[in-house]
Amino acid sequence: MSWVKYLVVFKSKSSIHIGYRQVSFLKTTRYYIPGTTITGAISSVVSKLLYDKPNLDTYNKVDSFIKTNVKPTYFYPSIILNDTNGLSSIDLTIDEQNYIVFLPEYRNNGLNYGNLTKEEFEQIFITSFVSTAMNPKTKSSEEGSLHETELIKNKVKIKNKIFDVYWIGYLFFNINSSKDNISLKKENEKIVISNNSNSVNFNDILENLQLGGERNYGFGLMDLILFSFDKSDSIFNNWYVDINDEIVFKFKDQNTTTIFNHLEIKQGNNIKYIYGELEPLISLIWSEKGPGHKISKPKICLTPGTKLEGTYNLILNENGILSIDLK
Repeated sequence: MSWVKYLVVFKSKSSIHIGYRQVSFLKTTRYYIPGTTITGAISSVVSKLLYDKPNLDTYNKVDSFIKTNVKPTYFYPSIILNDTNGLSSIDLTIDEQNYIVFLPEYRNNGLNYGNLTKEEFEQIFITSFVSTAMNPKTKSSEEGSLHETELIKNKVKIKNKIFDVYWIGYLFFNINSSKDNISLKKENEKIVISNNSNSVNFNDILENLQLGGERNYGFGLMDLILFSFDKSDSIFNNWYVDINDEIVFKFKDQNTTTIFNHLEIKQGNNIKYIYGELEPLISLIWSEKGPGHKISKPKICLTPGTKLEGTYNLILNENGILSIDLK
């Protein structure tokens, strides 16, 4: 295997909903974009661009190929802010812009996003909209159909200034891979995916992504701002990356580890201390009936932002799920 790392920056064209939990009639959102959302959206676009008449069989082949050969970190909201004014988080200097990335981290006061508490983050970034289904016969709302959906804004107001919301993450590509007549190659700085009939530049794929739920309302639209080959040996300025047959992350601080994706807990893991949350990770996947008709096998995971005591090497797996390197 020959992996390469690309830095990806999207700019929100519209608010976004990443399905999380439903509380009564409220559909809550995650405050980040998980890897399964990224790879699922990529698989959907690739199927349509590579095949003239995509079907369930071609989608399954593409989805399997993408999960194996395109591995994402999670994507996190960010803003461009020259004067941090107490909001300083992790600074990524990209194209002479300072992106302040709101990564989750559990601290003594609970879950934080960058230097914002969860409550402060929600006040700035989270909004909602209310919708209901209409009864075509009575021309009125159907009983029990009212629901409210949380959204992450595409523009936020901080200290009386308006800022665009960006999403930053990384994609790792296994170049020169091929299966089921699908292949992935790096041509100069471009990543190209092909089958026997068509060839598509990954820039075109990422420019066509619409992420998250409630897309019929126009949510989740993105502008691709940056898709760039990244030669550095780190991500989010806190982790070293060791790329060989596997993608392994090593934390720069030798005393504690704060994870940036879900970390699957398996038998034999020797974790000394956990400061965060456990979550059974389950998703709705494709079946012969179409998307969302089958439940995936659950994984017991630590959530992003969880802090571990000690030093760990973490392996990046399908859909961005991390596991502890036991070697």
